[in-house]
Amino acid sequence: MRTPNDNSYARLTGARNGGGVGRLRLLLVVAGALGAGVLALPSAAGAVSDSVSENWAGYAVTGPSFQRASGAWTVPKVRCAAGRKRYSGVWAGLGGFSTDSPSLEQIGTMQNCTASGKSSYWAWYELVPADIVRLKMKVRPGDKLSASVSVSGTRVRLSLRNRTRKTSFTATKHMSSPDVSSAEWIVEAPSSCDDQGCTTLPLANFGTAKWTSALATAAGGHARAISKSDWSIERLLLNDPAGGAANTSGLSSDGRSFKVSFSKQSQSKRLSKASRGGPGRR
Repeated sequence: MRTPNDNSYARLTGARNGGGVGRLRLLLVVAGALGAGVLALPSAAGAVSDSVSENWAGYAVTGPSFQRASGAWTVPKVRCAAGRKRYSGVWAGLGGFSTDSPSLEQIGTMQNCTASGKSSYWAWYELVPADIVRLKMKVRPGDKLSASVSVSGTRVRLSLRNRTRKTSFTATKHMSSPDVSSAEWIVEAPSSCDDQGCTTLPLANFGTAKWTSALATAAGGHARAISKSDWSIERLLLNDPAGGAANTSGLSSDGRSFKVSFSKQSQSKRLSKASRGGPGRR
């Protein structure tokens, strides 16, 4: 997608496994040896493993094939200052976590800063490898959003509801090869990509984003909270090479809620303690 007042593209995608197509992408990039994508050992069933990403913060689960991911969040308010564009996205989705993921299905909101220090907020969905689609839905800081992504065969059902403004979006799309190998609840920094590869862009200071009602449904199963399952659970801590970072809290007692908080790299003690190898292209 093209960012507002920007000649480059922005795209929300999953793990990076090669070059881009001349767009600004949101990619899962592992902070690993030689800066390449590094595949971590999966965590034991039901256990939580930590790893550092250049651009994803939040939680991802793997194990079975998934048919649905859903969650709710409050649109965070970005703190902008003149001088440099900064970006952040919040989304729920399926797929894109593995280094060889062919696709990713996701829906969420963007919270960005322009070079002049102005903020912008908007809603979107993306079915990678197709381009991002901006929605005609007004979103502002403090709005309470809920979203879901469901896959059945080649059909993908996307839903986003602004509970504060009582507006909603629902659509059913078709994909040739949807990825259902993972479910995610993410705060992200985008990456600038071309045919030569991708570079993570500066993360906007989004303060704190709180996720609630985070649920996933395995194929043929029932909706479960992140920690109330026998899935492999990955907690992602963001360490943006452009200077920003984000910490992900532990899960609530019901396994459905957590917080992601922006921090400068020098202030992020937890990031240095996390494993530097993780699943996907982070």
